[in-house]
Amino acid sequence: MAVQINVAASQAALVNSIQAGVNAYNQRFASQNQINLQINAKAFSQPLGRITGDVKDFEAALAASNAVIVITSYKDFLSI
Repeated sequence: MAVQINVAASQAALVNSIQAGVNAYNQRFASQNQINLQINAKAFSQPLGRITGDVKDFEAALAASNAVIVITSYKDFLSI
């Protein structure tokens, strides 16, 4: 029988530990390359573009890519 236990935890110690590690690294390697955990909102961009939940668009794109592969393979087959 499965038992579900909900646990509330404080993340303050984890955050403090990460910040201490970053500070120690930055002090040791300050002249080479510093770690910055802050997000620069002006320079931030979505690397994958906008992700939507439209499955029909995904299925259409997948079908088109499969068609290109099939056509390319068929052309290669005919040229043999």
